[in-house]
Amino acid sequence: MANSTLKTRVLAPLTLALAAGMAVANVVTLPDLGGNAIAFDVNDSGVIVGGATEPETFICFPVVWSNDSIQTLPTNSFRGGFALAINATGTTVGVLLPQFGHIPTAAVWTPGSSAATVLP
Repeated sequence: MANSTLKTRVLAPLTLALAAGMAVANVVTLPDLGGNAIAFDVNDSGVIVGGATEPETFICFPVVWSNDSIQTLPTNSFRGGFALAINATGTTVGVLLPQFGHIPTAAVWTPGSSAATVLP
């Protein structure tokens, strides 16, 4: 696909949305752990969840962004993980990655808890 065609396909809908008075989200740079980071969900309070890597280990950790700061979520005895969704009360769901192997485990993080709840 030509670059001009790609720009038209991306910019045209954005231009139409702006002309129609539709709200367009602001782009915000989130703090990270020194490596890469990705956001997966945001709740109505503006709390964002996702994953962030540490540059020394390249391991991804589940994280929460709130009030311009980043907080890693507990991984229990797992190697790392991702936070994938958050609800209005701040309960977060995601996956934990094992020390060895490749099969992730579902997990829930409850506000105020010092550990993840691993789901069967």
